[in-house]
Amino acid sequence: MCQDFARKVVRALVAGVTVTRREIEDEASAINALGTHEHLIEILRHGWLDPAESCYYIDMELCERDLSSFIWEPLDSSSFSCAQHPQYLTDQHPPIWWRTTDIMRVNFQLVSGTEYIHRKSHVHRDLKPTNGICPFIAS
Repeated sequence: MCQDFARKVVRALVAGVTVTRREIEDEASAINALGTHEHLIEILRHGWLDPAESCYYIDMELCERDLSSFIWEPLDSSSFSCAQHPQYLTDQHPPIWWRTTDIMRVNFQLVSGTEYIHRKSHVHRDLKPTNGICPFIAS
């Protein structure tokens, strides 16, 4: 079965700093030790790209967008209609509470995934919107 995937490549030499084989393989082992969780990206496979072991790859589930694109996505006011607030029908910057349900769902999923990682005695050291990959957000 052919599956689309995203590939992270870890180079053994980055900006003049050598990353050891052990450090690279420890990252992959830590990811494998997590197992599966509905709010974590699935790791499909990983290994060395070359015999010299200068590049390690991690193939992950491919997702359509990251959290940053969700955060900055323009709000769609076309479905909003409220007799008490007709000015919002033409407002270029509708109120954020229009997306409260989406925001709450995303926050729950982020906390759920992070809590799972912590329960497994691991820490995600690079949490940021561009690393929050969102297979779970419906447009």
